[in-house]
Amino acid sequence: MHWFKRFFSRRRYYEELSESIREHLEERVEDLMEGGMSRENAQRAARLEFGNVALIEERSREVWHWPRVESLWSDVHFAARQLVKNPGFATTCITSLALGIGAATAIFSVIYCVILRPLPYQGADRMVHINMFDHSGDRGYAMLSGAQFIRLKEVSALDGAIAEDNWAMTTTNEGLPQSVQVDQLSANGLTFLGVPPVLGRIFTDSDAPLDQEPNHVAVLGYKFWKSRFGGKAGVLGKILQLDHKDYTIIGVMPNRFSWGIVNGYAASDVYLPLKLSNDQSLMYPITARLKIGKEPAAADSELEAVYKQFARETPERFSPNFAIHVLSLKSSLDSIQGILFVLFGAVATLLAIGSINVGILFLARGVSRQSEFAVRSALGAQRTRLIRQLITESLVVASAGSLLAIPIAFAGTNLLMRWLPKGMLPGDLRVTLNIPALGFSIVIALIVGVCCGLMPAIKFSRPVASQMVADSTRTASGNVGSKRAHMLLLISQVAFAVLLLAAALAAMRTLMDLHRAKLGYNPGHILVCGLNLMEGSYPSWAERINYYEQIRRNFADLPDVDSVSISIQPLPPVSRYLSDFTIFGRSNQSEQMTSVHQVSQQYFQTLQIPVLQGRVWTEAETLHASHVAMINQSMAHRFWPNGDAIGRTVRIPNLTANNVWVFNAPGDDGSVQIIGIVGDVPNNGLNKEALPALYAPYSLVGVDWLQFVVKTKVEPMTLVHTIREKLHAVNSSQALTPVETAGERLESEGWAQERFVASLFSVLASLALLLSGIGLYSVISYTVSQNSREFGIRMALGATRTHIVQGVALSVGIPVALGLLAGTLSSILLNRIILQWTQASISSPTVLVAVAVILVAVSISAALLPSLRAASIDPMQVLRAE
Repeated sequence: MHWFKRFFSRRRYYEELSESIREHLEERVEDLMEGGMSRENAQRAARLEFGNVALIEERSREVWHWPRVESLWSDVHFAARQLVKNPGFATTCITSLALGIGAATAIFSVIYCVILRPLPYQGADRMVHINMFDHSGDRGYAMLSGAQFIRLKEVSALDGAIAEDNWAMTTTNEGLPQSVQVDQLSANGLTFLGVPPVLGRIFTDSDAPLDQEPNHVAVLGYKFWKSRFGGKAGVLGKILQLDHKDYTIIGVMPNRFSWGIVNGYAASDVYLPLKLSNDQSLMYPITARLKIGKEPAAADSELEAVYKQFARETPERFSPNFAIHVLSLKSSLDSIQGILFVLFGAVATLLAIGSINVGILFLARGVSRQSEFAVRSALGAQRTRLIRQLITESLVVASAGSLLAIPIAFAGTNLLMRWLPKGMLPGDLRVTLNIPALGFSIVIALIVGVCCGLMPAIKFSRPVASQMVADSTRTASGNVGSKRAHMLLLISQVAFAVLLLAAALAAMRTLMDLHRAKLGYNPGHILVCGLNLMEGSYPSWAERINYYEQIRRNFADLPDVDSVSISIQPLPPVSRYLSDFTIFGRSNQSEQMTSVHQVSQQYFQTLQIPVLQGRVWTEAETLHASHVAMINQSMAHRFWPNGDAIGRTVRIPNLTANNVWVFNAPGDDGSVQIIGIVGDVPNNGLNKEALPALYAPYSLVGVDWLQFVVKTKVEPMTLVHTIREKLHAVNSSQALTPVETAGERLESEGWAQERFVASLFSVLASLALLLSGIGLYSVISYTVSQNSREFGIRMALGATRTHIVQGVALSVGIPVALGLLAGTLSSILLNRIILQWTQASISSPTVLVAVAVILVAVSISAALLPSLRAASIDPMQVLRAE
């Protein structure tokens, strides 16, 4: 311990002595020069007075037994002391880097958790959904019966497959019934996925023999286990009653297991074994795993041949001229993946702006330290030693910025998760700041640190006597290279700022356009309540229709309800449910498609959709399932341009029952007569024109799932409990699926994604403007300080203060103009790439003009204070200094 203290005390003594001598040396050189001595003679005289500083520095290094470690520590220590002496410089640099690194780390955390992090399922990279595409290009699940599924598993291209059926069931053993999302998997389902449970066991083939009733066992999802059973290990063996059937809980899946509705990303609450049978009327979607090395295209060919054979056996279950394609498990993330990559490009741009800011400041500071570097070089310091010192200083700044970036990244990640639209990410996925994200932050800090310090290090590590003379006379002639470097950095910074600002303004403009889009209906005070029937309940068409109508009338009797209607398809703005159709008496009808909506007659009143021509069917026609329909304006104009649509008869194949769980109305053959025309409402998104649409009575098919659309007089969500009680009065075992308002649906399907993009781009653009303003201010301040002698002489010779201000403004106006030009050209070139994932056009003339105005305003603001300082220079003081 004594040696340790003595060692550090000696090292500190030599370091302080060396630094003290250097400081006094510089002061003595300045004093001798003021007395009329040339700089070279002043330096020689000062060195004779103070001795050889290089020997002192060498003695200091000899104290350490490992010179490289000692030297590195000395560099870090010296860099830290320099930052403490220059708090403004240090704060600006560290903050600039922290904002960029923090934002990049936050976005990377989301990208890693959503895209880069492998899914927890066995062979997830080879897992695919088998999809069927019809002649119009629409995709649907390639569903098979139990017997066909068994045969499919033997296909040589596959390394296993599972069938499943997802449905909402109801808890029926306590209090008000609650809806539970249940995924029924083939007996090999959980084994196929390869994720072990955290408690108990999973079901296997013995729990669900083919064509037999499966054992009543249940495996819980992690979230449901926590919320319903408090996360207690004693849940195993307990009974969970669903739809009046008892299921014994045998296991609990882990937290990250989020399998659900076929696509694997909507986490289910409970997993049950699926009953597979030879009944050709029971069809299930299929998920498979390709064999190692099997290409998707080759699998498509092999699977299509098998499905063609199935189609010959059951032609009524397959579309004509269909094609089979497999889509990877992550294919449903394509939309969010593109948005995340665009956002990562945006934060990378912000990081580049912050790094350029630091580069500008290091260059400016390097100019002010040229005398120091020259003296150190003259006293024996090698060029590599100076380069290492400068890079060390930049690395210290970058490291400090990276440390400050961690809380910024943590806050940014939480903010991102709050802003992300509902349903945009996998169901149970939680994005957190993790080890890979922190590693990413460290790597970025190292790269940025080296890049920021390299240019000043190379430039200022070779000082010469002429630079010392130039510094002493305070001319700008020796800093031409620095000016050029500053200009290049400033042009790059402005160009990057143009990109970010254009993206933000374009995204906000797109969002405003969506808000101004003509809806054609009123989403205000609309509550949407889904309802799933229990398996086997109301086993006839008449019973179901009467049951639905009884519930509708009960809801309508509430004093705070204006009207109640029924709809089978989702509400606008996305309610696309396409079907081909034929017009009676017309030939040449290839590829005619319409969006089909099965609703009650109150639907148009509830959503305030205008009836333009004809009439709406009556309640009596609903109860008798009359073959009538209404069409929207787009369908009338497209297929009956002469205005003779009313009275025509069309046939819709999808208006008939397509599985054993739904029932046709008496005499239903899918044909309906058009009796009215209504206004267009969005059915394919807010940014696209409405598709041709046909509205028919929901009673034509007795479905086992639908939704009640309730127009309220008060805030819709305040009536949820009352509506549940009304439903309980009709059927004490019936539950509502999760409810939402029409505004929430409009938000999630129309506005939310664009609002998310616009909000994030706005934050990044604001930071970019702030950092660009700091960079402009730094360059102008540097220009003023380096040219103060020139300004003083010009004013002494008659130049006005206005001329001086104009000159300063011109010095920054050229790089700003070039940066605007470069950024504009970049926006035009990148616009097509960005439009692939967002609706924002960053090359719009309106957007680019607005960007130019904003950046010019920021530039003027940044130039104002340094320009006034330049104009306030006293020419007499400058002449006396000469």
